[in-house]
Amino acid sequence: MTCCALSWVSQKLRHYMASYMTHLISRMDPVRYIFCQHMPIGKLAKWQMLLTEFDIQYVMQKAVKGQALVDLLARSPVDDNPVPLWTYFLDDEILTIEGEESEDESGWKIYFNGVVNFKGSGIRAVLVSDSGQYYAVAAKLSFNCTNNMAEYEACILGLCLSLDMDVKDLQVISDSDLLIYHVQGEWATKNEKIIPYVGLVQRLADRFQERSTARCAFVEAETDEKPWYVDIKMFLEKGEYLERITLNQKRTIRKLANGFFLNKNVLYKRTLNLELLRCIDSVEATKFIEEVHTRTCGPHMNGFVLVKKILRTGYYWMTMENDCSKFVKKCHKCQIHRDLIKVPPTELNVMMSPWPFDA
Repeated sequence: MTCCALSWVSQKLRHYMASYMTHLISRMDPVRYIFCQHMPIGKLAKWQMLLTEFDIQYVMQKAVKGQALVDLLARSPVDDNPVPLWTYFLDDEILTIEGEESEDESGWKIYFNGVVNFKGSGIRAVLVSDSGQYYAVAAKLSFNCTNNMAEYEACILGLCLSLDMDVKDLQVISDSDLLIYHVQGEWATKNEKIIPYVGLVQRLADRFQERSTARCAFVEAETDEKPWYVDIKMFLEKGEYLERITLNQKRTIRKLANGFFLNKNVLYKRTLNLELLRCIDSVEATKFIEEVHTRTCGPHMNGFVLVKKILRTGYYWMTMENDCSKFVKKCHKCQIHRDLIKVPPTELNVMMSPWPFDA
C-alpha cells in the first residue's frame, strides 16, 4: 500500500517531481528497501521502474521532540468543562496509608529505610513530631552490608536521632517484617551478623519511657472479597468501569476483555483453540490446586505440568503459573520424595597419580 500510494503521488505531481529533487521522509523500511535494491525482481522491479524517472532521495525521519506533546493534546482534548488532573490518579500514599489518628496513636513517629545496590549502601530516617513537623537525616555506609543490615543501621540512626531530641514516647514504623519480629522476640535470630544489631536496637528501645511499638507499614492486598475478574466482568456485562481508575487502566481492561466471554453470570477465558476456560477466584483456585496436586490421582507433578493439567480440566485464573510454582515449592512430600541431585556443586578436576619417590 505504501509503494502504491507513492507511485500514485508521483504520477499526480509529475510536473513538480520531474524538475526538482524530492526528499522522501518515511519510517517504512520497505520503501527504503526498494531504493537500495540493485537488482530487484518481481513486483519490486516494477515499483522501481515507475519511480526511477524521478530524482527521489530516501531520508530517515528524525525524532520530533514536540510530537509527544501534540499526541498527548490530541488524545486529551480540553472542552468547556475541563476535569482537574488529579482525578485521573488514585489516592495512593507513599509508604503508608493512614486514617484519622486516635489519642493512643498520636505522638512522635519514626520512619526509616535502608538501600543497598552496586553503587553503595545508604540509610535514611524521618522523625515526625506530634505537631506534624519533620526531621530528616541520611547517611552513606562505608562498608559492605546486606539489605537487612542496612535496615538495622537505618533503625539505629532513627533511634539515636530520637534520643538526641529527648523523645520519651516513640512509635517505630518499618516495612521490614524481619526487623520487627526480631526486635519483639517473636522470631529467632540465626544470622551472626544480625545478632549484634538486634541487641543494640533492644537496648536503645529500653531507654524510652515506654517501649517503642513497631508495626509494618506496607499495604496488604485488598480484602473486599472481590474476584480478580470483577472489572472485566463489569465491562462485558454493563460496559462500565470501576470507580476512580485511570485512562491506561481503562485501555488495559478493554484489551483484556477481548479474550473473555460472559455467559449469563459465568466468565470464561478464550484460548487460541477457541476453547472456553471457566474463570475462578483465589479461594477456588487454592482448593483446586491442592485437589489436583495431592488428592485424587495427584502424582505431585511440578509447577509447569500442574498448570497444564488445570488448563486441560477447563479452569483458568490470571496468576495460575506463579501460584502453582509457589505451591509446589511448599509441598512437604515433594521436597522429601523428589529426585536427588547428585551433580557435585563444583566442577571435578582430574588428578594425576603421583610419581614414586626415588630411593
